[in-house]
Amino acid sequence: MTIAIRSKDEALTKIIQIMDNEKLDLKDVKSALAKHKHSKEKSLSRHEMIMRLFAYIGWAFIFAGLGIYINMVWDDLPSLPRVIITLGTGFTAYILGIIFARNERFEKAATPAHIIAFLLQPIGLFVLLHEYSSGDNVPLAALIVFGLLTVQQFFTFIHYRKTSFIFFNMMYFLGFLGGFIEYFEFHRAFSTLVVGLSFLLLTIDLQNRAGYKDLTPFFYILSTSMFFSGLYYYTGNTLYDPVNLSISMILLMLSVLKNSKTLYVLSILYVISFLVHGPGGYWIFWSWRSEWAAVSAGISVILCGMWLKRTDFTSAIPLWYFFGTAYWLGGAFAVLHETSFEVLYIALSSIGIYSSLLLRSRASLAVSIIFLISYISYFTHEHFEDTVGWPLMLVLLGFMMLGAGVFYVRFSKAIEQKIQKKI
Repeated sequence: MTIAIRSKDEALTKIIQIMDNEKLDLKDVKSALAKHKHSKEKSLSRHEMIMRLFAYIGWAFIFAGLGIYINMVWDDLPSLPRVIITLGTGFTAYILGIIFARNERFEKAATPAHIIAFLLQPIGLFVLLHEYSSGDNVPLAALIVFGLLTVQQFFTFIHYRKTSFIFFNMMYFLGFLGGFIEYFEFHRAFSTLVVGLSFLLLTIDLQNRAGYKDLTPFFYILSTSMFFSGLYYYTGNTLYDPVNLSISMILLMLSVLKNSKTLYVLSILYVISFLVHGPGGYWIFWSWRSEWAAVSAGISVILCGMWLKRTDFTSAIPLWYFFGTAYWLGGAFAVLHETSFEVLYIALSSIGIYSSLLLRSRASLAVSIIFLISYISYFTHEHFEDTVGWPLMLVLLGFMMLGAGVFYVRFSKAIEQKIQKKI
């Protein structure tokens, strides 16, 4: 039987009638939607996954090699090439991202281009000011750089309405506020408290907007950490220390009202941190005894994130993957550091990239790539600091990895076609 539905309101009315007839509540609907979304996720084929693995590792090597090479020859470059390498590349990436965004065939390439622009444009503007202006006022430079970029990203967001643009705009605006606070010498703790609270309220508003809900996990982490940092300056180790616990409980209740799983997890962590360490306590984030504990804890957190996929707590999954990957890769580096097996860390980072493809997690992928590039830079500083051939070899190795991925896919498909013909 087909039900003719003329409008969205009629469709919602029909859904409510079905829920009443079948005795269903909102929790049942959310659980069913979460399972339906999980079942509809398109899994990557083995060939596509291997090709992406080679591509990500290859681009990581190329990016690291170029960065190391530019750092080596930076002092020998005149002013104009420095500006072209940084600002020119960043602005070109920004323009390419806009061009890609207008074409459906290249739309997937728009976000990586804008990420490169997001990183290089502020660096380029700082280089421009350093090379062609007098004085050394860093807060004023931050006001100019991040103010211009905030305006740029604001109008870009107004035109294209993409989630990534509002993320870049908010991050640039945060940099502008930092320069504003330092330039006019406002009290840092009070400013951090006010900015954290403002960003928290803004994030709560984004929570109510379906198109930008994916941004809220990151900004909940950022805003609450800033807010509690500023608050702890006034209440930590004082008679008013329990205020931190009270506000953590308020955020816990707010997370339930707003149905925010990320804020729920963060609030519980803030409550536990207070209860475990007591008033005036502090977190011991790292020590020489905790390397293996960090590895096991990170893997456990990732497994918890995988389990959450079976529930309706899917909005908190990126948070678990992000910290889980960071913990186990950080612990693995501490275990291998200054040992004869240290170079194996490249393989472990590659395993992290491959795992992120299996989990379809951009948070885990970003952390794995950052750790891989960071280790390559560290290894270069320790062993090949003044060897110009080393970064060039990294770039060549990166292109070889890209070619190897393409060759593997084509070769595998050719073999499979021959086997099918024989069968």
